[in-house]
Amino acid sequence: AAEYICRELKETGLVSLYDKGFQKFRVTDKIIPGPANSLILKGESLKMDVDFAPFAFSENASFNGEVVFAGYGFDINEDSLKWSDYSAIGMKGKIVMILRADPEIEKNMSPFMKYSKDRDKVLQAKDMGAVGVLLVSGKVFDPEDKFEPLAKGDQSVGLPAFRISRKIADSILEPKKMNIDDLEKKLNELRHPDSFSTGVSVSGHSDVVQTTVPTRNVVMILPGSDQVLKNEYVVLGAHFDHLGMGGPDSGSRIPDTVAVHYGADDNASGVGMMLELAEKLAA
Repeated sequence: AAEYICRELKETGLVSLYDKGFQKFRVTDKIIPGPANSLILKGESLKMDVDFAPFAFSENASFNGEVVFAGYGFDINEDSLKWSDYSAIGMKGKIVMILRADPEIEKNMSPFMKYSKDRDKVLQAKDMGAVGVLLVSGKVFDPEDKFEPLAKGDQSVGLPAFRISRKIADSILEPKKMNIDDLEKKLNELRHPDSFSTGVSVSGHSDVVQTTVPTRNVVMILPGSDQVLKNEYVVLGAHFDHLGMGGPDSGSRIPDTVAVHYGADDNASGVGMMLELAEKLAA
């Protein structure tokens, strides 16, 4: 596709910018857990993908410290909504354990939704001084407590972040005679923060590996004729990327079909318009 577009633009009269009209770069192909992931609780090494797993945005680093439970990990201060899980207890140097989602998970629209993303919660905990974050799914949010595969697209947040099972979270809460199911129910019903130190410490190491593949943009230029204005630029763009050959995790609506996935709107239509504009402007 890149070579076709480049050839068409050259025939129109445009000249190459960069290397023969191509601007080369790399994109993330997939994100996988590395071999050095570890989480140690009460002297026991926990099992990867059973007890814990890193998030795609986790920083590759070691961590250790006392675990502090911080509810849903909110720090909201709006006129119509106020909720801070960090006001009652210090987080500096701590490992923060947070419930995923929000207390109104049953609603399609909720004021909590914009604060409920895993990555945003980890960034909030980082701002509060945490050195690591453990996120756990409550039973209301995720009855099966299954670990999702790592999703590409998220850059590192700058500190280790693990998803842990309810079983492991309950083990951390055991000295306090608490469990995740009860805490989730309490927070959802009372709608009031409940943060506390567990008195339990954990240590571990996060290891996330990003694999990349080469790709390229097509960059061509139509030089201006005016002696002054030719030093200024108008940039017109379209994208010819689509879903490649499809397959799992590609975004294809028929992920079991491995074949060329042509893009009509807005990929091919946008590029078609670019080619027509180039011909018109060059003339």
